Amino acid sequence: GWKVDVDWDGDGVFEGGNEDVSDDVQEITITRGRDAELERVTPGSCELVLRNDTGKYSPARTDGPLYGNLVEARKMRVRSVNPVAKSHFIGYIEDIIPNPNPMEQTCYIRAVDGSAQVLGVKKVRTALFQNFTATILSGDILNRLGWPVPDRALDTGQTTVPYWSVHDQNALDAIQDLEEAEMGLAYIRGD
Repeated sequence: GWKVDVDWDGDGVFEGGNEDVSDDVQEITITRGRDAELERVTPGSCELVLRNDTGKYSPARTDGPLYGNLVEARKMRVRSVNPVAKSHFIGYIEDIIPNPNPMEQTCYIRAVDGSAQVLGVKKVRTALFQNFTATILSGDILNRLGWPVPDRALDTGQTTVPYWSVHDQNALDAIQDLEEAEMGLAYIRGD
């Protein structure tokens, strides 16, 4: 019931001969959420262990079918297909580590969701806003990052922030500051 795809060629779609890695998956671990009720949500991650007996997932193997494409920041998706199709994780590869032991021909791949890969890395700068809701300010940050509108859901906020601006702060910290002002919750869903 699981389907795992990696956009190895970076073309923005999960199509092609090697992008469905489901047959090679031996283990999937998805982590997301928070450890305690009042803590902030931590970035989600997904760890895969893939069968690598042919060296397919070894970045240094020049004769491999994925040579040159086994790089960080490739988009990865993990879905269940039974009883209904549902995405459980969409993120970006952070590590690709083949196991050097010839008796365990596997490869470890770690990916992180958009809160770590995009929001936690990119810096934003805004004008000074006066009397806007935390919702509108969060939307402004996402717009500045080019985060697609269909890929977000912002509830109507209750807090009006009297004065607010961001000057070269990473986007995740800025959104979490607004989350705190709103006494709300910001997170990345699995889909």
